[in-house]
Amino acid sequence: MPEYKIISKKNPSNPEAEPKYYANVVNGKEADLDYLCQRIAASSTVSRTDAYAVIMGLMETISFELKEGRIVRLGELGSLYVTINCEGTDTEEEFNETHIKQANIRFRPGKELKELTKTMKFRKVNKVPVAAD
Repeated sequence: MPEYKIISKKNPSNPEAEPKYYANVVNGKEADLDYLCQRIAASSTVSRTDAYAVIMGLMETISFELKEGRIVRLGELGSLYVTINCEGTDTEEEFNETHIKQANIRFRPGKELKELTKTMKFRKVNKVPVAAD
């Protein structure tokens, strides 16, 4: 079950106002690629190595398709697509590639992941453990 802690935040548009208190998710443990491959192997007929090869192949394919300007739809998992940050110009003729400052990859979750966020339960923690080096 995800955990949260309470933090205080000032209002950036009104620094003189008293801070308010908000819940903040405590992200501590990670599920890295090796762990995910082990879980896939444990619940299927593929080996950890096979799962890793498929995931890495998927990563290469997704990268290629995003570079081609395509939206990558991953079924119920969701979609990946590229957006850009840029400076505006007064006229269309003035605009050129130098006005594009950054490309971003966005993820839009599928229906099942969206539903997951609607039904998640959280547990409050009073003290967040410090990660060991």
